[in-house]
Amino acid sequence: MIVPEERAMASSGGKRPLERLKKTLVLYKKARADGDSDTKAKLEKEIPNRLRIAGKYAPDRKTKEHILGDADKFEKGDDETRESMTHPLLQGLGILLLAPFALAGATIVAAGAIVYGAGKILMGVGDILTGGPFVRRNQRAVKEESAKDKRG
Repeated sequence: MIVPEERAMASSGGKRPLERLKKTLVLYKKARADGDSDTKAKLEKEIPNRLRIAGKYAPDRKTKEHILGDADKFEKGDDETRESMTHPLLQGLGILLLAPFALAGATIVAAGAIVYGAGKILMGVGDILTGGPFVRRNQRAVKEESAKDKRG
């Protein structure tokens, strides 16, 4: 049975579980730094579940296996293991969350370059069709002749 929360995650392409996992990891890191053992204990139980949910929406099988392995490792690990996992998990989540924006930005830049190039080609074709190079050469010749006439 799919709960409404999971249905919403599926429709958002798996981004929502990543955001929730990141938020939970940040709260865990803060609780650990503040010495809040109650919150820390609660989040230590919640993080593996959030990792497993995020793993369901991983883009490929290898990533999914890695995330699920991290969930088991976090769940079975001691405080030192969990602390050492927190920073790399946050870095990886940041990359996963920002990747679509980077891809969209690169796509927009590439499309802009294509449009610019097409515009330059059309300008060149228009210049040739209107006799632009020949007209400019003739104008230069006329200017040179008038300059000679003024000098001499």
